[in-house]
Amino acid sequence: MNPRTSCLLLLSLSPAISTSGQIDPQTASKNVLAVWSENLYVRSLSEFVEARDSKGATPDSITVLQNDVLRDWFPVFPSRIGSVTIEYLTDKAVRERYRRLHQKFAILEIKPMNNSRNELVVNCSVYSVGMRRRKLVLGVSGGYMVHWRYDCQSKEFVRAKVEPWYPRID
Repeated sequence: MNPRTSCLLLLSLSPAISTSGQIDPQTASKNVLAVWSENLYVRSLSEFVEARDSKGATPDSITVLQNDVLRDWFPVFPSRIGSVTIEYLTDKAVRERYRRLHQKFAILEIKPMNNSRNELVVNCSVYSVGMRRRKLVLGVSGGYMVHWRYDCQSKEFVRAKVEPWYPRID
């Protein structure tokens, strides 16, 4: 998406999005709600929260690494999904938080989608942020792969499956 298009999209969304990053259904037009509901990254984040919730391991908040996917493709993401608060941090903010806390914490990264057979796959990776030899280290602790397929009848993407994955130790 070029910068001009994303700027226009953001301006069209601004009246419907409150300062907290939530959609205000009173002022949101149908087009704004459609953009949010069609974004596979937002839907994958929601599926991630739901999958973690089904395992009973959902914290009150999730920290998401603000990477190129979040900045370039869709600059406004929700700050809440259900009862879970979502916080977005840049690389620099992650380092500052670790220096301030001096203890490990988990962070989620939403990776760019890829095509696998007839499905689009969004990988939601969970990292443990820590320090080793005076350098910030991200240790992979697993995540979920959300598979989407296009349904021609309904003319939209539907979730095919959500599968957990764990790092391989060879």
